[in-house]
Amino acid sequence: MSSNVNSLYSAVIDVPNRSQEARHVAMRVGLVEVISRITGDSSVLSISEVGNMLQRPAKLLQSYGYIDGDDGLVLKMQFDRAEIIKKLTAVDISIWNKRPSILLWLFVNGQTINQYDPKVGQVVLETITAEMRRLGLTITFPLWDLDEEQAFSQQSNNLQAKDLIDDLSKRYAKEVVLVGDLQEHDGGWRIVWTLYTQSEIQHWVAKGDSQDFAIQNGLKEVSILLRERFNEGQSHGITKLSVTVSDISSSKDYKSIQKYFNGLSIVDSVSIIGLNRNNVTFSLAITQDTERFKEIIQLNEQLIELDSTNPNNILYRYQL
Repeated sequence: MSSNVNSLYSAVIDVPNRSQEARHVAMRVGLVEVISRITGDSSVLSISEVGNMLQRPAKLLQSYGYIDGDDGLVLKMQFDRAEIIKKLTAVDISIWNKRPSILLWLFVNGQTINQYDPKVGQVVLETITAEMRRLGLTITFPLWDLDEEQAFSQQSNNLQAKDLIDDLSKRYAKEVVLVGDLQEHDGGWRIVWTLYTQSEIQHWVAKGDSQDFAIQNGLKEVSILLRERFNEGQSHGITKLSVTVSDISSSKDYKSIQKYFNGLSIVDSVSIIGLNRNNVTFSLAITQDTERFKEIIQLNEQLIELDSTNPNNILYRYQL
């Protein structure tokens, strides 16, 4: 089992002391976090069978330990993945297993982090990273190298620079692009968010009395939206695809493409079924339809679709 999957079933909760009572409360809170995370839907907590699980959290615990940190005592817990899945699927609650990778472009008051204040930006990035980890989402921040900084410095409104963001995002090859602008607002904070998933765009605003609350409120919405679009439990079964990629110059190239396909949230499995000079043919099992697959590939432009005379085989040209 990968450490990433394993981490979905772990929780770290603050505790006032090492008493049995405090431990039981922390276990319950930790199990709530785990169930909300792996389903992507906190409303399932109101289901009676889930309520019964929460009454006896110790029965679903594999291990736990205390950690003394600078901010106090915490209880670190690892819950039983197999048993939790068994209990949830028994009452038709789907598990959100494979999640899309997210690229986050973050601005503060319309400026890049380095333009605004690198120290403030670092605190915000740490808060976002911790919240994404709690939600079980994988996030990547851009490098913010000189080319990216200069590109955005020439824009009058970074949040309206869709073409620029689209172009700069391609180098990172992520399924989802998220853009956020943290703004001071009426004595508090708000974040204006834009989420790009394939051909779909979603805008919303999250508010809070503090930066942390504004971030948490906004990212909670991200989790909900992504679950709706990427949860394989809501798909219509498995679709088999044959995909041929041309302009492969080395074994490193086709291994890179295979890794890329495997990393896509809607791809269940990948195998190589044909090698012919500079062409490699893959067999893919996907949890959405073919058009959704094509939209994801188009978002990054790692592969360029070619015309095909065979409707049962999609053709792409590989480019770096």
